[in-house]
Amino acid sequence: MTWWLALDTSDDEIALNWVQQLAGLVDGFKIGLELVSAAGTSIVGKVVEAGLPVFLDVKLADIPNTVQLAAANYARLGANFLSVHASAGRAMLTAAVEGAGDACGVLAVTVLTSLTRIQLDEVGFAGGPAVTVTRLANLASAAGCRGVVCAAQEAAIVRRVDPNLLRVTPGIRWEEDANDQARVSTPEAAIGGGSQVLVVGRPITGTTDHVEKARQLNQRLVQIGNVATPIGEDVTPQPPAISPEQRAAALAKAGEARRVRAEVKELLKIGSITFAELLARADTDATIGGLKVATVLASMPGTGKVKAKRLMETHTIAGNRRLRGLGERQRGALLEEFS
Repeated sequence: MTWWLALDTSDDEIALNWVQQLAGLVDGFKIGLELVSAAGTSIVGKVVEAGLPVFLDVKLADIPNTVQLAAANYARLGANFLSVHASAGRAMLTAAVEGAGDACGVLAVTVLTSLTRIQLDEVGFAGGPAVTVTRLANLASAAGCRGVVCAAQEAAIVRRVDPNLLRVTPGIRWEEDANDQARVSTPEAAIGGGSQVLVVGRPITGTTDHVEKARQLNQRLVQIGNVATPIGEDVTPQPPAISPEQRAAALAKAGEARRVRAEVKELLKIGSITFAELLARADTDATIGGLKVATVLASMPGTGKVKAKRLMETHTIAGNRRLRGLGERQRGALLEEFS
């Protein structure tokens, strides 16, 4: 399970301190409007230096040409993901995807977690969150977006629309405490509902011991495993939004990814590729970057699962960590270990 830390503050020094403290415990960082508006776009490059995925959550919504140019500008800052409002329409979503390019994935925001059914009705979205998310997820899929931002309650809907859309869920709380959000969820509920990336802010940054809370979250995610309780509104299943040809292509792509990963593990075992070479490939190859660190370490000559587990614990690497999510300190320690 992947989670990104929300750098929700107007103080760039505080944000960069969080990055420094937690780079070895999180899978990525989210930079929102509050921080960008206070610190300027230069903050993106500073956070990118931590070596983890960066989600620039600025929720673009304008005419297609403007958004395409803005997306290109933001992508050049080094962000890995960029958010836009799906409600601005397919043409704008397509323009955002074209502007962002291959290196920066567009995440389409469906329904804000702060909105209730009544508030959706007020702005012209009748039928409630489930109906609205279904429509907008279909638009995001058709436009070629990398994923969507949705509440945990609607993650299963997005999965039915297009299982290839990355499901990113904000509004995560230790317990069901809404505050200024209408549709929040616990980590267990989000994972059970089908969310793939959790965006967590206040439960970590709103405490005095950020490191300890981040560790607790990692432990909680490990304990959740694959047995979280499914949640979500009871909605009528929707027909697949992708064609048989698209589904076949997706299955073929997944099969190829499995083949490549199996080949890499075998190359590691026989010493035909070094750990340093693998890390270098992980920076540019999403398939390699998606390998679990624990699996890679166990495949290293003379290591095995027991030693791999000990290394993970020694260097405070979460059990669900992927190669692309390793912090600079963790990368350095492992490179030294296998030099």
